[in-house]
Amino acid sequence: MSWEIPDDVLSHVTAELDLDWIVYKKVHNKTFDGVKEEMVRRLYWEDTLRFIREHNLRYDRGEVTYTVGENQFADMVG
Repeated sequence: MSWEIPDDVLSHVTAELDLDWIVYKKVHNKTFDGVKEEMVRRLYWEDTLRFIREHNLRYDRGEVTYTVGENQFADMVG
């Protein structure tokens, strides 16, 4: 598969999540075919984390009736 990513991809990665990304990869035995694939998957994963956090805040405010969480598919496009 060809991974097309912008040259400035690193500027889109949230540095504060570096340790969480390492833990996610270790927990779910994630490996990637090169840096480009890993960066794309990292960006998907960060988007998923934002969705999870925003949804669970809505749960805390009583706007939805269930929570969501991270799993082994968090770095994939849905």
